[in-house]
Amino acid sequence: MSTAETLLPAVNDGSRCQTSSNGKFWLLGNIPQICKAFILASTTVERQWVQRRGRLLRTCKAINKTYSVIHDFLALPPGMENGLDPDARSLVRSELKRAEEFARLAKNAGRPDGALAIIDKMVNAAYL
Repeated sequence: MSTAETLLPAVNDGSRCQTSSNGKFWLLGNIPQICKAFILASTTVERQWVQRRGRLLRTCKAINKTYSVIHDFLALPPGMENGLDPDARSLVRSELKRAEEFARLAKNAGRPDGALAIIDKMVNAAYL
């Protein structure tokens, strides 16, 4: 039995874990009790990251959860300000696509210091 499978009962009853950073854990099924997630290594497959996000965003009456906090870390190459080779540009574009989709739905999306404002600063290096 994996660590993720061992933790699932504790998460489902809300007794021990309300934060997760394990992507494989999110593939096990419903985890609405998770309130905060740190996505340290994501996938470029849109269907998979949409599914993972959906599992994290589900509400949970048992713990009065109405939203989730998701920190999605991006893999970006060093020296973006100096331009990117085609492979790096492709990586950044796929990372930004996922980040923009997450940010668009975020509570803080429109704030001057919100996720969309930060992403907008990276777009020039990836698309120009």
